[in-house]
Amino acid sequence: MRTIHQRIIGNVIILAFFLVGCEAEKKGPSVETLDVRDITDISAVCWGRVFDTETGVVSEFGIELDGGEGYVKHSGNKLVDGEFDVKLTDLTPGTTYRYRAYIEAGDITYGSEELFTTLPALTFMAAIDPDKITSSSAVVSFSNTHRLKEWGIYYSESEATLNDPVKKEFSKPEITLTDLQPKSTYYILPYVKDKNNQITYLEKASFVTKNVLSGIRGTYAFSSRLANGRLNIGKLIHELIDLKANTYNWLIWRGEKDWDDLQLFLPIAEKNSINVWVTIVPYSESKPIANWSSEPYQTDYVKWAEEIAKLSLEYPNLKALSIDDFSGWNMQYYTVEYTSEFVNAMRVINPLLAFVPCIYYNSTKLTDYSAYLPYIDGVLFPYKAESSGKETLSRSDLLVEEIKWMRTKFKGLPLIVDVYSSAHSKAGTSTPAYVSEMIKLSKEHGDGVLIYTHPDPVRDVEKYTIIKEEFSK
Repeated sequence: MRTIHQRIIGNVIILAFFLVGCEAEKKGPSVETLDVRDITDISAVCWGRVFDTETGVVSEFGIELDGGEGYVKHSGNKLVDGEFDVKLTDLTPGTTYRYRAYIEAGDITYGSEELFTTLPALTFMAAIDPDKITSSSAVVSFSNTHRLKEWGIYYSESEATLNDPVKKEFSKPEITLTDLQPKSTYYILPYVKDKNNQITYLEKASFVTKNVLSGIRGTYAFSSRLANGRLNIGKLIHELIDLKANTYNWLIWRGEKDWDDLQLFLPIAEKNSINVWVTIVPYSESKPIANWSSEPYQTDYVKWAEEIAKLSLEYPNLKALSIDDFSGWNMQYYTVEYTSEFVNAMRVINPLLAFVPCIYYNSTKLTDYSAYLPYIDGVLFPYKAESSGKETLSRSDLLVEEIKWMRTKFKGLPLIVDVYSSAHSKAGTSTPAYVSEMIKLSKEHGDGVLIYTHPDPVRDVEKYTIIKEEFSK
């Protein structure tokens, strides 16, 4: 017979086995540490999974993170099919972290400990796009702006500092600097401001704006007129926009109101980003030799230079003065002294207005233009294959060599090729294929192209279409 003491011990053992069995049946929720995703230099998304939530209440779940100073809890906020994620932010770039999932269901339970390493520090850069530099603007592109609160540029024609003008941006990655001066060097100091208002100054850079005569795609003269003889400005603007032209060369010659119409045309052209040249005819095309002159100042080229310069101050899209046939017989009048007189009169009023005379290939064989170079800003070069010994509009194959020759005579000056779409009295007519090839070669080897004359979309539909296609490329 067992003693009372023996029976008590037996009952304790039976109770212990009973409690162990109940605990085994009521294991409760558990948690598993899953992988980490979307790692950046300062953030990561860690995942966990909770099991057996039916057997207990999970009051909290999340991720514990240790960056070297001990674990810190980061609570999760939603379970989907037992899984949860926690986005960890404000991490240190290039750092290895320990993490583990956890739950609290009466007691705290942990998943396995895992590791991840943040990416190296994100680099912010500001780059000047060389293809978007014009004579008056430039575009600076910033990287990774989605991580920034603000970015901007201090800029100046000398070393850029925090005291110089600044242009800021808060949404677009590109900043466009406008109202710059042609052929000028600009220095920039870019900066970025992160979402914690921390400002970082990026590497300084510089760029040079283009000459006002660069990248020209335009047409020249003889747009349609109204019944009263005035220029049909609305139709011309519409066609220039349709052609993708950025320049129109306004010839003042056969219309007594051409000068007045120009002043109506300029503000509309400016609104549509179209630059304007003004061409005045030479002595050989003026009264009394010809039936018309450039009105109202005729052959007073000093007066023309002054008035056009004044007009260009009012309308900055007026970029150049040109004189037709600045060559041959006319050069007895356009002496170096007289040329310097009217060009300097123009430059005193607006030094940015360019003088771009029309000069033919053969004229460089007869006239030494070297003394004129200080007064010439560019050359309008009408191509007629003159080096072949016969003027013709059927040969585009001599253009490149003639451009090379012209560049030796006008060192460093922009050369804009004048392509004949209309017929020439001596050189004949041009074909649509010729016009197409000439535009391609002029854009590749010259500094721009003007089409003489402005094509009519009905009468010259084939050439009009070709010019539009080539200007659009």
